[in-house]
Amino acid sequence: MIYLYLVMAATGAVTAGWGLWAAHRFRRPWDSASAVASVAGLVAFIIGILLAVLPDFFIT
Repeated sequence: MIYLYLVMAATGAVTAGWGLWAAHRFRRPWDSASAVASVAGLVAFIIGILLAVLPDFFIT
């Protein structure tokens, strides 16, 4: 299961990097959509790393 979290973190990092690049490269409305994708990638990266390090973080 940890491999799935690491894949999630890697995908999030790639999406965040692409979104930052695309937000400055594309015209409207695609720059706003890529900025939202960048934030979503950052959130996926943080959650993926968190779950890879602490797999029982969200379990009560």
